Amino acid sequence: MLRSQGDHAQAVGMLESCLEAETRTLGPEHPSTLSTALDLAATRHMQGEVKVAKRLLWTTLEVQRRTLGLEHPHTLTTQRLHRCVV
Repeated sequence: MLRSQGDHAQAVGMLESCLEAETRTLGPEHPSTLSTALDLAATRHMQGEVKVAKRLLWTTLEVQRRTLGLEHPHTLTTQRLHRCVV
């Protein structure tokens, strides 16, 4: 919601807190954790932080490839997003 209102800085803070909590409680490979990582990457990209966004996408993609497989729709979506971030 914050991101759609243009408050990217506050959205980043909330997403980083959520990602930290989800990683700690659910684990780094949990679908909710991966989803939050993707949201954070998108928000960072909107802020112009391309290198940070690409790094988050790459990390998420590596986990998805390992846990979901190369052909899973979520893996393919993240792969496409990673290629589009320039």
